[in-house]
Amino acid sequence: MTRSGTKAGHDEQGFTLVELLVVIIILGVISAVVVFAVRGVGDRGREAAVRTDERTVRTAQEAHCAKFGEYATMDELVTRQFLSEKSTITDVTPVSGGPCGTTPNKTGFIVGYAQPNGGSPAAFDALKLAAGKGNGYPTPFQSLRGPGNLNTNYLFDTLLWRDATGNPLPWLATAYEKSPDGKKWTFTLRDGVKWQDGAPFDADDVVFTFDYLKNATGVTPAQVTQVKNRNTFIRDFVTSVIKVPGTPEKVEFNLNQSVNTTMTRLAQSLLILPQHVWSTITNPMTAAPANANAFMGTGAFALQNPTGYNPGTGVSEYVANPDFFLGSPYVKKLQFITVTDELAALLTGAVSAGGIGSEESVPPAALAQVSHMGRVQNPGGWNRALHFNGLRGFPYNNATFRQAIAYTVDRQALLANIVGGRGELSGMGGLAPSHSYLNKSVPAYARDVDRAKTLLNSIGIVDGPDGDSTRELPASFGGSPVTGGGANFNVTLYTSDRFSNDTVEAIQGYMNDVGLASTYVVEASGAADARAGSANYDMAFVGYGNLTADPDQLRTRYKDVGTPSPSASFNNVWGWNNTANATEFATLANAQLVEPSDTVRRQQLSRMQVLIAEDVPLISLYVPFATIFYPKDGFSAWYSTPGGTPPGPPGFSNKHVFITGKQFGLPAGS
Repeated sequence: MTRSGTKAGHDEQGFTLVELLVVIIILGVISAVVVFAVRGVGDRGREAAVRTDERTVRTAQEAHCAKFGEYATMDELVTRQFLSEKSTITDVTPVSGGPCGTTPNKTGFIVGYAQPNGGSPAAFDALKLAAGKGNGYPTPFQSLRGPGNLNTNYLFDTLLWRDATGNPLPWLATAYEKSPDGKKWTFTLRDGVKWQDGAPFDADDVVFTFDYLKNATGVTPAQVTQVKNRNTFIRDFVTSVIKVPGTPEKVEFNLNQSVNTTMTRLAQSLLILPQHVWSTITNPMTAAPANANAFMGTGAFALQNPTGYNPGTGVSEYVANPDFFLGSPYVKKLQFITVTDELAALLTGAVSAGGIGSEESVPPAALAQVSHMGRVQNPGGWNRALHFNGLRGFPYNNATFRQAIAYTVDRQALLANIVGGRGELSGMGGLAPSHSYLNKSVPAYARDVDRAKTLLNSIGIVDGPDGDSTRELPASFGGSPVTGGGANFNVTLYTSDRFSNDTVEAIQGYMNDVGLASTYVVEASGAADARAGSANYDMAFVGYGNLTADPDQLRTRYKDVGTPSPSASFNNVWGWNNTANATEFATLANAQLVEPSDTVRRQQLSRMQVLIAEDVPLISLYVPFATIFYPKDGFSAWYSTPGGTPPGPPGFSNKHVFITGKQFGLPAGS
């Protein structure tokens, strides 16, 4: 694969006098820096060496940028004499070609370890991490939510992957080509890959995977829809997958149109199945308990005890595959254990790293206890949202009602009190606050109780003659009778035991401030997801990530997905199809998916965010920062993946870091 953003034409440019002076000074600083060897020094010396070397590399990058207008790879820094030799401690790479200051991280490049885990130790025996409950079985058909997808990716592989750069990384495929019209993608498969049972991986497995998903080959009739919905990109856009004649190591994906999400939704998300196993599995939704081979892939890890896996607790152990095609993984075991307080467990050494939960306001004293540890914190891509089900009729299908609820909610207070200020407020247009496509001009709905009351009054939701200060539904609205009209309006709020009840209870208080009564129901995670996916609610609290992923997520989340069913996504928006905004949104959503001009696509997506914010089909309540703490003398190569680990959230458990111990790149020779 070739990195984008070549340097053609730059090498003949000369320095200006100012540039020359700047570079001379910088190179003088670089030459005076002593680079320490990492291995064999104490923790403090190692940390100092890493920091000093990183400063040296960053200085060289800025000198390169002053000269050439873009950032460079480590090899380019050495070749062009901005460094005397390659660092054995620090590695560096441009992001998206490295133009100065134009990338989301505002630097145009990222730095990381040149050696696994900074050069110490040579391998890592085990990492102990907190297990996530309710993630399902780690198979391509039974995993649940982002964490379940991450676990499945330890066992199964995709054609391409991504590391800390967010750029495509060769994986089962070593290269790809795209036709000029974007409708044909050809992948060159890696030679010598084997399934974990020793059977060879080849193009037939890729073709079979497509057939299994697209045509539900060999699957019982009751499972056809669920299987096809496991990869909607395949279902909607891929017409055929064939082995390229005369070149059996190549496979060709043919699409019905050029689609902007092909890289993320196809190349980096399609888990390849072993034909010799799955050709005999006719009920993939229940295969795992009955067939241990359902867990078997080409992946870097295998389940220690497949038949004993508990899908409810996620407690498990993944062991390194010594025959993995990129070499035996740097981390030899991943042990997921039950933890009630990750920071407390981190202090006792029970876990190797600990994050801060999405819902808890962590006391300053608890954070102070881990202040000496390493930390990675990034803008978040997960949010807690309040969804309205427009299919239930008035008032949930009424934009004025939804706007009124938005004005009752004090999102700033939720951010401060629920998340402890460790996060941001999402724009009401549906993307993460840090998203490069974010429209920052959409309505924000700052808390305004008087305005909320006025809006409720305007649609007839007023306090009735009983004078009990609780609003009633009107007997009719828009000429149609209202279910429950003429009686006190009591909203049932559904939530999941995956999260604390603090947010729900806060919302109840806000609604009570404007005369709206409510009760809430807490359900087990799986049941709550099934309820959300089948549109069996009036209003529901849902937590999900991917807000940093490709902005096409707006189309897939807000579009009318048809008849509700348990196979639909729990984060879908229901019944938002009866307004002019929704009609315009649908047109733009389909257009941005295939729009070749990024400038035009940005305009389309900006308008889509305005339409969402005006109609408020859901309220994004808060977006916590992604944070992880770790001992500095332990595994310390953690990073958060830009845009998420396909198709999951940006969390810190990208399999790439466990395989390589580095933030980006692959082992030499791979």
